[in-house]
Amino acid sequence: MVTRSNSLAAPLRISLRRSLVLRVFLLFSHIGALVCLISSDLPAPLLAMGAVSLTISLGMGMGVAKYFRHGNPGTVTLFGCSLDGQWWLDLGEAEQQPVELLPGSYLHPLLVVLDFGLAAGGKKRLLLLPDMLGADEMRRLRVVVRAGAR
Repeated sequence: MVTRSNSLAAPLRISLRRSLVLRVFLLFSHIGALVCLISSDLPAPLLAMGAVSLTISLGMGMGVAKYFRHGNPGTVTLFGCSLDGQWWLDLGEAEQQPVELLPGSYLHPLLVVLDFGLAAGGKKRLLLLPDMLGADEMRRLRVVVRAGAR
């Protein structure tokens, strides 16, 4: 008889990567907004201001995201759940911060949205796409969240 170890028995520790899917979506949404802006009947100065604003927005989303990902203390780069069901987030600080997983998380194979209550007050929402973590990690995360919600 073959026995398998329970995947829920191991602690969950997930390191996040930057999402290419999110960057492509950001790029195409800005291009679409620029096409709509150009096809509108706005005066030239307003068109120029809109184009400059879209360019700055795209630059902030694509280029500066790397800085915020590793330099901002509020950015989640690592998170997980211990054996006793205690969730934690690594917010770029020296230690991991314990958090509470709030009800209402959205779980789908292509998108996971987790809402956490911070110990110091406030909330943190974590949006996870499949290219931000491995397929096995995404599946284990959904299983752990569903099992903890019961």
